[in-house]
Amino acid sequence: LAAGAPVETITVRGTDAKGECIDRVARAAAAAGGFSELAAAAATVASELVMNAIFNAPLDPATGQPKFRAHPRDAHLSLAPAEAVTLAFGADDGVFALAVEDQFGRFTRETLLQNLSRAARADHGQIRMRTPGAGVGLYMILNASSQVDIAVDKGRATRVVALFGLCKRFREFEAFGHSLNIFGKEHGG
Repeated sequence: LAAGAPVETITVRGTDAKGECIDRVARAAAAAGGFSELAAAAATVASELVMNAIFNAPLDPATGQPKFRAHPRDAHLSLAPAEAVTLAFGADDGVFALAVEDQFGRFTRETLLQNLSRAARADHGQIRMRTPGAGVGLYMILNASSQVDIAVDKGRATRVVALFGLCKRFREFEAFGHSLNIFGKEHGG
């Protein structure tokens, strides 16, 4: 976003807060102007990113495995302060942006490629949600956004930023195309 553009930041401490957070994203996207589907697209992307951060990022210290991954997505979960997710969003004259950040930094290129591959291999060109991690969310995020940037600070944080070009017609938005970038930072041991 341009310097000085207003950005709203919310700390998400569990699944019960998701609805209000997503509503705030949708209202901000609608207020940003642009094509009529922007609010719904931004809300979908925010929902997927927040839920992925809540369910896939926190680790169980005893096992080193994702703490909530096996829980149903409609489960009511509360996050410890060290597991909280940050959601930020705002707009300038040309773009609506939203970002979700976890405090774990576990997302990998391999995970990205596996999810994209699963989504691409879905039967008859349709994506079906059979299990968590099927790649459905990533597929929806990429198709609903103009650009997705994933920045991983290994072992510390994963930040996903989705950008939506502001224009008056959906057809113009689609003409922007879609891009995906992943950046990583390793730390010496």
